[in-house]
Amino acid sequence: MRKGSIETEEDKTKIKKNKVTKKNIIVMVIWIIISIFVIYQLFQLVMYTLGKRDKETMWLYNGVNAFIEMIIGEKSPTDVTEEYTLRFAGLGDIYFTTNMIRGARSGSTYDFTQGTATIADNLKEYDLVVASLKTPIADSSLGYSTKTVYNAPKEVVELLKNLNISAVATATNHALDKNEKGVEDTIANLESAGIKQTGINLDYRKEPIILEKNNIKIGFISYATSSNVKMSSSNTYLLNVFDEEELQEDVEYLKNNSVDFIVAYLNVPNEDIIMVNSTQKKTTEKLFEAGIDVVLGSGSMVVQESIEEQTADSKHIYSIYSLGDFCGSYVTDENTLSVIANIDFKKTIIKDKDGNVKNSSISMNVKKPTAIWTVVDNTYSKELYLLEDELNNYDKGSSSLSSKEYNKMKDAKDRLDTLFT
Repeated sequence: MRKGSIETEEDKTKIKKNKVTKKNIIVMVIWIIISIFVIYQLFQLVMYTLGKRDKETMWLYNGVNAFIEMIIGEKSPTDVTEEYTLRFAGLGDIYFTTNMIRGARSGSTYDFTQGTATIADNLKEYDLVVASLKTPIADSSLGYSTKTVYNAPKEVVELLKNLNISAVATATNHALDKNEKGVEDTIANLESAGIKQTGINLDYRKEPIILEKNNIKIGFISYATSSNVKMSSSNTYLLNVFDEEELQEDVEYLKNNSVDFIVAYLNVPNEDIIMVNSTQKKTTEKLFEAGIDVVLGSGSMVVQESIEEQTADSKHIYSIYSLGDFCGSYVTDENTLSVIANIDFKKTIIKDKDGNVKNSSISMNVKKPTAIWTVVDNTYSKELYLLEDELNNYDKGSSSLSSKEYNKMKDAKDRLDTLFT
């Protein structure tokens, strides 16, 4: 065709075909992008099922779920959403050796609260604080702690109250160190202070306890795997020694009472060993399989690693194999470090305009554990520090720590960073 001549019908058809081809390319690119997005979201869904992704990152899942809820009317404009949060703190072992009892002596009585003011202020921010009580709190006539047998003055309850502790786990390998009389005195002293306990019993084995705050119910259980004092068939009820059948009964009791979460303390005397042993791992796994949500370890005297998983049935589970000694022997640098489990338990309730519950859901947000470092002087007086805060104070020139103590704390922080990333 000569330049400037009129286009033929055949030429116009070719041009039209070219235009359609470009449009198809654009459409194809768009569909490729959409396909990649959908495939990625499906991959996210698989990873969420395996417990390796948070639901909040799954845009397609959340969008479709919200659309379906809107269509089926699960949540209408007249629905009311109520959200509750319970801030939870779990402390390690509390017990006192001969020297630490001597250091707490104040005239004719004892003051175990000395050096704990900073930690006590921090724990006031929590709705529920629990701990492992590793020592009997019994009459002085039974004798106080020796190197291998523990017993502390009743003034320990003032420390528990000062730390905002509502309940203690008492099933430990040292719970029967002063036999049945020690158990009786411990229970009586805790009751008089208004502090609940689970793990030791009188006359018969009692059910686990239920703690309720902010419309959230926490089931609380305590188990030991052994006893420092030999037990006979006539006194097995005194101490909650781990048993799978009794575990199932405890969990069933709590679920029948509509608890939202179950927290268990597990005492395994794996003393001064940083590595988790097979008993800790296997027993913790059995607790999870039975329906426990959180397992906090005691008895090892040092801080050990944690696990956090989303199970195949979308259940969120968490454990710190050992929290360390909150108050203990402080013999080694490892013994002077402990951590406080830090968890936000959450509950969401959707009600209709008449106040009837249409739906409810629970979740827990596991936060980085709070690290505690203890310094003991030559008179066995102690001072407990929030480790990271005190390191910052030292860097700013506002700490009385020695450079030697500072370096120990730095090393401790580095180890914790590898355990709780």
